[in-house]
Amino acid sequence: MSVIVRNEENQLLLLCKGADSVMFERLSQHGRQFEAETRDHIKRYAEAGLRTLVITYRELDEEGYKLWDKEFTKIKTTVSQDRDVLVDAAADKMERDLILLGATAVEDRLQKGVPECIEKLAQAKIKIELLEVTMIKPECGIRY
Repeated sequence: MSVIVRNEENQLLLLCKGADSVMFERLSQHGRQFEAETRDHIKRYAEAGLRTLVITYRELDEEGYKLWDKEFTKIKTTVSQDRDVLVDAAADKMERDLILLGATAVEDRLQKGVPECIEKLAQAKIKIELLEVTMIKPECGIRY
């Protein structure tokens, strides 16, 4: 997910957050200064059961942004079957050559009622595996 902002110095900035598997691929060569340390932090956070996101940015030039914004606005207002694909492609054009800022980690608690449900399934002798698949989404696998 990304947002474009103008800071107090009137610079246009693209700020992005996402899964490490995606965001590290989008870093520029000069934006990888803290990659090794950040990967280590993410590994430790994940081992502690925390949900992680990578935060990146890049400066945008005014003309490049205006051209992109015109294209993006046209795509967003188009009614077609492939609109979502076009929106993603336009976003991908912007979300490249990023500079790594760091990573966040938060506790991702189970939704209300899930612990009780898991307990009842365990009492019924149903084997339960909870899988955290950061790249896709959290999933719950149940085996008999």
